[in-house]
Amino acid sequence: MSGALFGSVGRSAALRLSAARPKLITVTGGVAVGKSTFAEKLRRSLQRQHDQRVEIVSTDGFLRADSDLVAAGLLHRKGFPESYDHTAIATFFRALRDGEAALSVPVYCHRARGCVGHQQLTRPDWLIIEGVYAQQPTRASGLDSYAIFLEADQALIRHWYTERFLRLHGHKFAERGEALQRAHQLYTEVNYANYLECIAPLRSSADLVLFKTAAHELRRRRRSPASTVSTAFVEGTEQA
Repeated sequence: MSGALFGSVGRSAALRLSAARPKLITVTGGVAVGKSTFAEKLRRSLQRQHDQRVEIVSTDGFLRADSDLVAAGLLHRKGFPESYDHTAIATFFRALRDGEAALSVPVYCHRARGCVGHQQLTRPDWLIIEGVYAQQPTRASGLDSYAIFLEADQALIRHWYTERFLRLHGHKFAERGEALQRAHQLYTEVNYANYLECIAPLRSSADLVLFKTAAHELRRRRRSPASTVSTAFVEGTEQA
């Protein structure tokens, strides 16, 4: 089924957003669930499917600098809504809404833990906005969008987060055990808390929910009519 799921997502979004330009797709979910990888694969699929310009914007670029968060006493809330530069976000969406041809977007670097510059985008036909804080400001802007929510077992997400933390920051610690302890602390106290408080509630309003397995396969899910938390598998599997 190579490309089948991504092709289906593209067709569904195109139908939903037929009159919009750019067509906005948001990809959200917990930290380290694979949003950036998914967004890039979706971008390539949309380009093949529609032969149109597709760009990706990560909301990580709108995070306030660590120094600002420290001064405000919010470093422990990094990734929560209050840790973003809402003025910059509003400016970006205003430019989209007003039809400006050129868009300037800040670029975040996980290794540097901050913004490292800006990317200049020519107004695309499709725009994928990905990040833990992607769905909320897009919906708040009043622009129509197609919302995708990625999820996985929390034990897997913590494992993927720990692997990424060790790869990017493990060299800063004298011993691997110290790095592991710090990674688990950050995940539990910051990322998982953010997931429960601000991210998981978005699942019920998403247009599409995808579950990522340990083998990095994606499976469509639909919400149970009785609960927005209970889900059941439906047909559709793709390698993430």
